[in-house]
Amino acid sequence: MAAVATVLSATLLVLFGWTFPATAAVEQEQAATGTDDATQAIVVGSIAFVIMIAAAGAVMWFTAKARAAEIR
Repeated sequence: MAAVATVLSATLLVLFGWTFPATAAVEQEQAATGTDDATQAIVVGSIAFVIMIAAAGAVMWFTAKARAAEIR
């Protein structure tokens, strides 16, 4: 169970770790220039896509792990 928690933590860190500095930079830039709805839509859509792919990968990983345990 600890291994699953470690993998989940590492996955979340990789997926969301790069967004925090980018978010801070965007907030500072928005104060100077205003919001751009198209850019925001692309960023949100891209993040949602990455999360869906990660969820699908997690499902496949757990399925493969369970089937490997059944074979043994």
